[in-house]
This record gives sequence, structure tokens and C-alpha cells, in this order.
Amino acid sequence: MSWIKRELSVSESAKGLMGIIQSEFEKIFMSSSARNNMGMFSIDDTIYIQTNSHPACEIISRTYNFKASNPSPKNCVLLVGVVDAKEKLIG
Repeated sequence: MSWIKRELSVSESAKGLMGIIQSEFEKIFMSSSARNNMGMFSIDDTIYIQTNSHPACEIISRTYNFKASNPSPKNCVLLVGVVDAKEKLIG
């Protein structure tokens, strides 16, 4: 699986950018029939999205300047996804 990430600056975090991105991803997630293949995760002030999850994730990626990430985020926290998304998507 391919991942993208966005590291937030202190000022972006203070302005609530993580919550904004999370809200946008959650709308995509809730409207998707493929929820089991979707997930948004974080480690501290870095957001990770599994890029094969939904075509609309590309809009988030371009809008907020996400970059390719390798490997997948092993020590992350699930922000948006089904209960076992971390196990399914990250292992």
C-alpha cells in the first residue's frame, strides 16, 4: 500500500489544521462504500492517509501538500476509519 503524509508546523497545529483535514477526510470516509480500505492516522503532528483508499483523497493530498511516505506509519493513532483499520491497513 502507498501512503502520503503531511507534517504540520507548530503554527498550523495551533490553527487547527489537523482537525480541518480530519473533517474533510471523514466526509469522504462516510460517503464511501469501501470504508474497510480507508484510514487516516497520525503520529504527533504528522498526518498519514492510505492513498489507495478513495480517489477524492487526491484532492486532500493536493490541497494540503501531502508528500509520499514510506514505510507505512507503524506507531500511529487512528483518526478516521473502522475499528480494525490499523490492523488491516498497517499490520
